[in-house]
Amino acid sequence: MSSFLPTILLGFSALAAAAAPAQQPATSYQPGSVDFEQTAGWAILSGGRHKPLDSYARELIVQISGRKVTQLDGVHALEMVWGYALSPEDFLARPYVRVDNDDLKLLIGVDKGERRFAFNTLAASAELSRIANEGYRKEEADEGPTPVERDAMRVWNKLGAIDQLRSGASLTLFPILGPSGEWASPASLAKDSQGPGSEALGVYGRLRSAFRAGDRAAFASAATELGAALRALSPAAYPDPGDLELELKYNRWDTFGKASWLFLLGFVLILVFARAQNRLGYALGLGSVIVGFAGQTVGIGMRWAIAGRAPVSDMYESLVFMGWGVIAIGLVLELVYRKGYFGMVAGALGFLALAFARWLPPSMMDSSISPLMPVLRNTSWLSIHVMTIMLSYSAFFLAMGMGHVVMFKQLYQPGRTNQLKTLTALLYKTIQVGVLFLAAGIAFGAIWANESWGRYWGWDPKETWSAITFFIYLAVIHARYAGWIHQYGLAVCSVISFMFVLFTYYGVNYVLGAGLHAYGRGSGGMVYVIGYLLAELAVILLGWWRYQVAIRTGQIAKPVLD
Repeated sequence: MSSFLPTILLGFSALAAAAAPAQQPATSYQPGSVDFEQTAGWAILSGGRHKPLDSYARELIVQISGRKVTQLDGVHALEMVWGYALSPEDFLARPYVRVDNDDLKLLIGVDKGERRFAFNTLAASAELSRIANEGYRKEEADEGPTPVERDAMRVWNKLGAIDQLRSGASLTLFPILGPSGEWASPASLAKDSQGPGSEALGVYGRLRSAFRAGDRAAFASAATELGAALRALSPAAYPDPGDLELELKYNRWDTFGKASWLFLLGFVLILVFARAQNRLGYALGLGSVIVGFAGQTVGIGMRWAIAGRAPVSDMYESLVFMGWGVIAIGLVLELVYRKGYFGMVAGALGFLALAFARWLPPSMMDSSISPLMPVLRNTSWLSIHVMTIMLSYSAFFLAMGMGHVVMFKQLYQPGRTNQLKTLTALLYKTIQVGVLFLAAGIAFGAIWANESWGRYWGWDPKETWSAITFFIYLAVIHARYAGWIHQYGLAVCSVISFMFVLFTYYGVNYVLGAGLHAYGRGSGGMVYVIGYLLAELAVILLGWWRYQVAIRTGQIAKPVLD
């Protein structure tokens, strides 16, 4: 069935709810009134997989707030889920839904100075409904919605998620299997008062009353009883408690966030103390990077166990893995050569990779764990291919960072010729490592493509740009080997060549959005990427001008093959 009709029906439902006379709840729920944490480990079947209710809540608050947060106005994500489900009269009036587009706000008649609005306010806007549905119509017809229509669609999707929770339709907590293997929700159980889940539904009613009254003891008692009742409904269908607990720990430990700060700390310590030849400070900096790397490895391992697959299936996971690869390669080279540069650069880039994964908008970087598409399942070549490709990107990312170091040394410390030769040699080897991984990744991808689609190569946009990137770096290696480029030239090439990596990784998914690899695409981020490209071009042009001036004034000798 088309997605357009359900959207219209949702619009009628939401508008009807919003158009009803405003009801003031008997009591306004206060954050922390009940111990909602004891429901965090309940299983819910949502998004194609079993997950703790805590994960469902975190995904919901990110969706409606448009930011990767775990609470709004002191209300925790899990608390918000129960608020919309158990006390909708109160929570539908709270300003939790984020709207960023000022043009859209002007059209629907809300305050441009505000960022978040109540469900009731937005659902009452007939203009928002009209704009969103026009966007859905254009998307179905492949006409391309306007930016305002796309933002209206995003807002309407947020309202739809809240509306489904308000009605109880999306709170699929009851392991009573439906025709398609789905679990039951309070809304579906309410249709059959004598069904197998009727007793559990009665306990759910007591949970609602306790929440609305802010009765902590009654809520705890009902939650304890309902938690046991849910598992007893179908013990065979209910997930293993250990699996649910693992995901709860993954959510709460936030290993990627902690690792990012350790990488930043390591970068600063090595930058400060390696130059001063302070061995203790250098050791502390390198130790900080190593501890962060261990934490990130644990996080990747936990996500792998939770998803049941290698965590490299979307933009968020691949960026986290690329950051891990940068640290891994950088640490190996640092421990071998002990120069400080690889540890410093790896720490900075590892921090940036995790910071982008964490802080870029959810439309670009969705951190939720999702099942693979059917065509991608049951093939180990997918994991091997993607991880190898991402390791090549990690090496090129590290080479780009090292290229900046070589440029700085060449322009501002030209007298350290031996150090420059060493750094240039290490930069060259890093690029070679990246080319080796990229060649292997393309070969593994061809094998996977043959398994999945029956052909080794099909000139898909991602395949084509991977080949272009491979030959660009191969040309850089050849130019350096032949003596066509020297120390500064190799550094510049490492930066320019990474722009092709960026387009292969980001541009194919977010700009082109086409081809068999488009399952990982997202939207947004163009401003960030263009800003980065312009900044790099400015640095290169300024550096090249400074380089030519230094040669003419004798500060730097005319380059020879080194």
